[in-house]
Amino acid sequence: REDDPERLNVKKEVKIQFQAELEAYMEEEKIHDLFMDMMTSVVKDRPEDPIDFLIKRLTKPERKRIVVVTPPGMKGGDDTMNEEQYNVALMLEQHLKEDWRYDEVVTISVGDL
Repeated sequence: REDDPERLNVKKEVKIQFQAELEAYMEEEKIHDLFMDMMTSVVKDRPEDPIDFLIKRLTKPERKRIVVVTPPGMKGGDDTMNEEQYNVALMLEQHLKEDWRYDEVVTISVGDL
């Protein structure tokens, strides 16, 4: 019977299990972040053809850009890295291994070194 309490309980458990697996998958694959990023881009750019815009965005994602701003007097272009430069490079590398999006601003202060 359709309204059998035991059968209804099994259906509920199956739904709960499916939802948990789906949420874990979406978290692991960062689906929510992807959709938020796409919707933010549509709202910001307001393309004439949003569907085409999103297709292009999915097939050719934007490149990640990193800008490193150093304090005045910090030398660049040397073949050797001083301790501060090395620390910044390690911190940036660690941050980029984590959940970083291309439109996120990464701030590392001198106090973090």
